[in-house]
Amino acid sequence: MLDKTRNIIDGPEAGKKITTDAHYEHHHLDLKQETNEFESNSENAQTATVVPEGKQEMSREGVEYPDTRRVPGIPLNLVIAGCPSLRSFYQGVIRHWHQLFDAACHIQSAMGISPSAWEEAQKCMGPEQASILVVAMLERFADLGSPGGYLCTLTAKAVVGKVSSGLMVMALIGRRSAA
Repeated sequence: MLDKTRNIIDGPEAGKKITTDAHYEHHHLDLKQETNEFESNSENAQTATVVPEGKQEMSREGVEYPDTRRVPGIPLNLVIAGCPSLRSFYQGVIRHWHQLFDAACHIQSAMGISPSAWEEAQKCMGPEQASILVVAMLERFADLGSPGGYLCTLTAKAVVGKVSSGLMVMALIGRRSAA
């Protein structure tokens, strides 16, 4: 069964060994060509230019690549499960990140976070990550003396890579299960 599966994945000839010098030389040339192609593609990748947040990256050939630096590392359904207070700010079911962002915009103003602090968080982390943080902050709103100041602190930490919105949500879930 395992051999059949390997034949399907690798092809029936993959299991046969090639031992003649002529075949080895041909294989060696193929590897050299692949290496040269890889190196030229690596040089092209290194010259790609980065465009401001939320935009696309463009390589030298003009091909656009999505900016994936800010894709949340936690599934949306876990964010929603970890932040049940969110339901009071958003009517309906949240199924997409843009809906979470809409809810976070309402929460941000209701918590008294200044528009400039909210915009800075979005600029530094991206709208999805900033939304997760604001929604998570809502769960601990009673414990926060200054939600705007706390968001500014989290934003500053995010700039140097010391904030994980996923860990914040998981801590909320763990805290709820322990209670």
